[in-house]
Formats: sequence, structure tokens, C-alpha cells
Amino acid sequence: MKRRNFLKSLAGAALLVGPEAQARLATTEPPTYLSVGMNLTEAIPTGFSDFDARQGGLWRGDLVVVGARPSMGKSTVAQTIAEHVALNLALPTLVFSLEISGSQFVAKTLAALSGLKPRDLMPGNFDQATIAGMGDALARVNAVPLLIDDKTCEVEDLGAQVEAARQKYGPIGLIVVDYLQLLGSRTDDAGARDNDKIIRTLKELALDANAPVLVLSKLSRGLENRRNKRPTLRDFRERSIGKYADLVMLLYRDEVYDPASPDRNTMEVIVAKNRHGPIGMTYLSFNDQTQRWHSFHEADAKPMARSREMLSINYAMKDWAQFC
Repeated sequence: MKRRNFLKSLAGAALLVGPEAQARLATTEPPTYLSVGMNLTEAIPTGFSDFDARQGGLWRGDLVVVGARPSMGKSTVAQTIAEHVALNLALPTLVFSLEISGSQFVAKTLAALSGLKPRDLMPGNFDQATIAGMGDALARVNAVPLLIDDKTCEVEDLGAQVEAARQKYGPIGLIVVDYLQLLGSRTDDAGARDNDKIIRTLKELALDANAPVLVLSKLSRGLENRRNKRPTLRDFRERSIGKYADLVMLLYRDEVYDPASPDRNTMEVIVAKNRHGPIGMTYLSFNDQTQRWHSFHEADAKPMARSREMLSINYAMKDWAQFC
């Protein structure tokens, strides 16, 4: 694995050791110093303006984990980001879709771009009017490398697929894995899952590809028993996430638990761990027409539920200390 190192030169270090060590060092290739050029250090915008302004986007080489309970919308959020990177930034985007087929993924993308409903693209509803309505959407999707892999399901095989995409399309802008619990390893024993190896390999993939790897993860159902059901880092079953992830986002929608919530169509994005910047909360609103999430703008009505049980920064920091 290629590693980026800020180390003293071996020549300087040789002055501190004996003759035998100096002889060995003389035949050793010095480490490569990390360039500060934008090609290595740039962040990839998510398309959510509030989040990007606060966090800078998703940094190349980072393992980004998005955790949520079912029905919170994590797959739609990931697909919205992938579409932005591929369609608006024109960067090769590779999605390992382990939960839905590639054709279902593309149908959702075409529906969002054309203003059609996903059900309009189902086989029984597909007609000439549907084709005419998504002509521009088809042209946009065909013009960019938005690559969907719904076959690869072992973590050891992801690197080869990413390298093949890089060789054909150039440097990768984003890698998405949907989702962690469906990703296996060839070293898993029957009934035993090596979570540490899987998550470590995903981090290595991010570094090798020099691209953010966005991994979706389910959370423990234990949080359903709490009065405040906003997730915390302790709700991950995989403890290795705390060790290897660079950015951890937790998603919460109050309406999932309270249908009468004043915050319908509002998502809280809780940044619970961040190696590069602040932790805290931003908000997304749901667009019924496109079936996509977008930034929560100041002009929109402010969420109410956050004033009742908002996850404060102090609480998040305390939780992170306990998680580690």
C-alpha cells in the first residue's frame, strides 16, 4: 500500500547510527515526500452547500462512514452525492451497490434527473412518453463515468475494480459502498465476520485510490429503546469504525419515530467524528419532485425537533471519548 509520509530524510538519520546501519541505509530508497499540490490534497464537494461550507467536502484518501437506522434515507443521500460528483463535477464515480441492482440504481438516477417518478420507469409503465421525458437525462448519464458494480461483494476484490476503472477513465473522484454489512471477506470463517479487516481494507483502498470511500452502515437496533433516538458513535456494531474512519456522519429524521413531527422532510446530518475539522450538525430538506435531499436553506422553516433534544457538541465529544 502506498503511504504518504512526512519523515526525516534517511541521509540525516544515518548520522545517528553506526557503520553497519549506515551501509544498509545507503542502499535504501528514501521515502517519497507528499506533494502539497491540489491533485493530492483536494476535497470533493458533496453538492450539499451547507455541509461543504462547514466541512470542506469529502477529502481524498479518507474513509467516510455514514450510519443510520433503516428508512432514514442513507442510500438516497449517498446516491445524491455520487450523482453530483459524476454529473456536475465530471469525475469518475464508482458505486458498489450491494443492496439494489445496477438497473434499479440507474432508474432512480434517471427519474431524479427527468422529474419522473421511479415507478414510471418500472417495466409495466415504460412507454414512448416515458422515453421522451427522459431524453436529456439519458444523454447526461451516458456522457459521464458513473459506474455501478452490483456483483463484487468481497472487500479483497474492490481494489482491482477501482484500478480497472482508473486505468480506463482516469483518477477516481468518489467510491461508494452500499452497504458495509453486506460486504464480506474471503478470510471470514463460517459464521464469523472479520470486521476489523474489512474496515481496514476500505481505509487502505481510499489511500491507494486517492479518493474518498463513502461507506454506508446500519446501526444497532438498541437505540430504538432510548427516549432520544438520535444515533451516537456507540450505536455502531463495528468498533473498528472508530479506529479507521476519518469522517463519521449519522443521519436522523424525527418523522420516522414521530409521524406528527413538525420536521417532516427534514434530515439531521450529525458529524460525530472528523479528523480534519469540526463536529456538529447540518440539515437537509427533501424535494418531492426529484426524490432527492438538498441543503437546508435559511429561507426554509427552521427545524423544531432540534430545540428539544439536539445532540450538542459537548455530548458528541463525550460520546466519542467513551467510544474509543
